[in-house]
Amino acid sequence: MTNPNCSTIMLCMALEPLRKMAWKDVKVATMQAISVAGFQWRRRMDIYDNVVPYIGQEEEKMETETLKIMGKFDGAE
Repeated sequence: MTNPNCSTIMLCMALEPLRKMAWKDVKVATMQAISVAGFQWRRRMDIYDNVVPYIGQEEEKMETETLKIMGKFDGAE
């Protein structure tokens, strides 16, 4: 059994009370600290003030996982 991304869990908690409202999209910003597990540091410039500016595939993963949790995933990735 796997668990969703920690950012996805918080996003879903914020969206649940808004479920009945007519919204089409959501803008999300997360701050991933350098302690994030599994990230391979290539060089020191990947870090800016203890925040990772970009982690590949995170946007797609948050979108898919949120749709699954909210019961709106249609199987397309």
